[in-house]
Formats: sequence, structure tokens, C-alpha cells
Amino acid sequence: MHECMKCMIACSFKVTKAGGGENRGDPSKGQQDGAGVDPTKTNTGQNKGKAERAKKRAEADAGLLGGPSVLRARHAVTSIEVIHGVCYVSTRRGDVWTIDANGGNNGGSNGGNGGNPHGGHVTQAVHSHFGPIYGACAHPTMPSRFATAGEDRLLCVWDGHAQVCSNYLPTLARSCAYTPDGNCIAVGCANGAVLVYRFQKARPRSGVHASLIFFKVVQDCVEAIDDLKYSPDGKYLAVGSHDNFVDVYLVQKTSRFGTRKKDEGKENAYVHVSRCRGHTSYITHLDWSVDSRVIQSNCGAYEIIYWDAASGTPILSSTDTVEADTDWSTWTCVLGFPVMGVWPEYTGK
Repeated sequence: MHECMKCMIACSFKVTKAGGGENRGDPSKGQQDGAGVDPTKTNTGQNKGKAERAKKRAEADAGLLGGPSVLRARHAVTSIEVIHGVCYVSTRRGDVWTIDANGGNNGGSNGGNGGNPHGGHVTQAVHSHFGPIYGACAHPTMPSRFATAGEDRLLCVWDGHAQVCSNYLPTLARSCAYTPDGNCIAVGCANGAVLVYRFQKARPRSGVHASLIFFKVVQDCVEAIDDLKYSPDGKYLAVGSHDNFVDVYLVQKTSRFGTRKKDEGKENAYVHVSRCRGHTSYITHLDWSVDSRVIQSNCGAYEIIYWDAASGTPILSSTDTVEADTDWSTWTCVLGFPVMGVWPEYTGK
């Protein structure tokens, strides 16, 4: 029985011996298949085609080629336990797989949970992050659904405790936000980039699984994106960075003649319209007003500034009643009148 289990594990997880096999990256450092190979740092005599294949493999795993997420169970196995004929396997990436040698022997099919050509029922029981999580956002219309992103370079969509889909990111993530319609997720990265992914619903009849498809990347900052939020009307995206700026993007620029080409929609999407300058430290939190015209932001120097989103100019509270009269769509800022007296003295807020 144990020999059968070992054979199944070798076939299912493709475990390679130390010092042998292809470079699959170190999952503890956020690497995956092909991520350990840097095409820009290849030796002079190395085959150019091999470097290109490694680059495409890394892009595919990161979701940059527009396909579904590539989540392969090829990370190192950390423990194996057989209980009542069922083998439980855990990996360095935080996954737990079950292999039932007595069940699921139906010609290689196991009802969508993956198959084993040697027989047996293979199921991914647990799939999770394996690094610190920095970003989390709730779905705007589905109470039990939310998305998470972190330093393990994983963007995951959850429905309660169950994972709907996930995708590798090309770099570390620090924040994420849903569009008001819930169809897209923007991810703020540690290198100052903002990645936008579209959610593709599952179509069981067509054999299509739920996935995250890469749409566009914009980058006007060089340091980490600490917070980002879409405006309530969905027309703008506000991005707060460690560069002390709040950048505002127009989600979709309308064309006079309409969008005719496939790539034209991407070119007109997420156009930079303004930069809010004035904070003396990195941005920590930001919120939109209900009418999508005003942004409030906090920074590491305990400042709160109100901005006109379209122009990026600060609104002075001494000449405007924005503090008293503005209705806010959300309030995540830790400074302001609604949270006065909440924090204890010297709490560092």
C-alpha cells in the first residue's frame, strides 16, 4: 500500500531529487516554475531559445499572457501521512493534497479534481497563501467573496473558506481593490506598478474554470503602492504610493468614434489624469466621496488632506466646508473627525 502511495506521489507531484531536474524556483521567495531563470542574466554561451522559453514560461505563470492561472503542484513536499488508506501530502506552498488509492479509479477522471493515470482520486484539499498578506478587498455585491494579495506573489479570489481562483503575480503585492461592478481587480505592487486583472466566470458546461486574466499594467511610481480604490461611479482609480503621491487614473477614456480595434480599448484604459502632491510622507489610506469628486488621504506624518480628483489640487479646509459637508463612500482613513477620540494617546495613529 505504501509503495503504491509513493508511486502515485511521484507521478502526481513530479518530485525531483536534490541537484537534479529543471529549476522550479523557490516558493519561499515567491518563485514558481521558470521564475528562477532570469533571461536577462544568462551567460553569453547559453542558448538564446532556452532563455526565451524560460521567459515565456514565467510570463505564463504570472498570467501576463492572458491565459488562465497556472497553479502546478510542483513545489517541494514537506510531509506525507497515510490515514485509513488516504494519503495526505503537504507542500512548501501551503497546499494540502489527498490521494485515495481505493477510490476515483474511473479511467483517469475524478470529477474535475485532477486525475492520475495510475488510478486513484487526487484532490486539492487546501490551497492558501504561503507568505505575508498585505492586500484584502471585499467584493462589492457578493458578501462572501473577497480577494487577497501578498508577498508570495499570489492574487487569490475566495468565496468564504473556498478558493475560487488564483494567479501568480510578476512581483510582490501590497494592496488590491475591486471595481464597483466586481469584474476587475487592481493590484498595487511593491515596485510601484498597478496590475489590472479581469475575472472570468466558470462555465462548467464548456469546461472553463474561473480564472483571472491579465488586462493592463500602469506604472508612474517607483515605490510601493500602499492603497488604491476605485471611485463609486467606477470612472476613476486613486493610487496612493510610498512616493508621497496620490495618482488618479481614468479607467476608460471614451473615444469620439468609439473603440474599433481590440487593442484600442487597452490603450484608452487607465489613463493618468492627475497627481496629488502635498503629503510629506508615504500614503497610508485614502477614500472617495460619494459623488466621486473628492479624495481624502492620510500619510505617515499623520496628515489628512482633501483633494479635487480631476485636477489633483488640495482643497483647503479654511476656505471650504468639505470636512463637514462631504459624504464619503467609504471611511478607511485612520484620521479625521469621525474617528476622533477612538485612538488612545500615543497610539501611533
